[in-house]
Parts: sequence; C-alpha cells; structure tokens
Amino acid sequence: MIKLLKTILGKYSSFIKFALVGVTNTVISLTIYWLLLKINVNYLVSSTLAYIAGIFNGYILSSKYVFNKTKNILNAVKFFSTYLSSLLINLCLLYIMVNTFKIDKAIAQLPVVIINMVYNYIINKVWTFK
Repeated sequence: MIKLLKTILGKYSSFIKFALVGVTNTVISLTIYWLLLKINVNYLVSSTLAYIAGIFNGYILSSKYVFNKTKNILNAVKFFSTYLSSLLINLCLLYIMVNTFKIDKAIAQLPVVIINMVYNYIINKVWTFK
C-alpha cells in the first residue's frame, strides 16, 4: 500500500503540487472576488482584479514549488501570457454563465475556476516551464 502511494505521488507529484497552489490561488481569488461583489464592484471587474492577484501568487509558487524552475524573464512572460489568456477564457465563460444561463454571479465563478485550472496546468506543463 505504501509502495503504491509512493508510486502515485511520484508520478503525479507536479499535478498534486499544482493543485495545491491552485487551491491557494482559488481561495485568494474567490475571497477577493466575493469581497468586491459585496461592495458592489461589477462582477467582471471583480473577477479581473481577483485573477490578477492570483497570477502573481501563482507565478511565485508555481516556479518554486511545482515546476522547480528558477524565475527568469522568459518564464515570467510565458506564465503571464498563459494566465492572461486564461483570464479572457474566465471572463467569457463568466459572462455567458451570468447573462445567458442566469447563474448567480457569486456561484458562476466556481465551475469557471475548475475549467481554468485544467487549462493552466496543461499550458504551464508543456510550454511555460518545459
């Protein structure tokens, strides 16, 4: 059983670490998003500001703990490009969920975060920190 657990942890360690960083970013981002909604900031502006906070946190943690890469300008540009494209996906999906499907703006962000997590992991793994 312990050997199986070690094998699983070894094989999927970068994804597990990425998920833990993602959970941290999600908590930070959703907290900022919900707090901004509480003070009546537009939901798309709230999402953008929250996402930007997560990008900075994510780069520091991902480069150091997930992909074990030293921080350099090329990786930073790739990382921020990845997350800016992810932000556009986030805003488009959020807009569709709120305006087309009439999902509450506080709840609509949750499935969008999951979609973006998968997208971000794949792009970071194969391009940013390759």
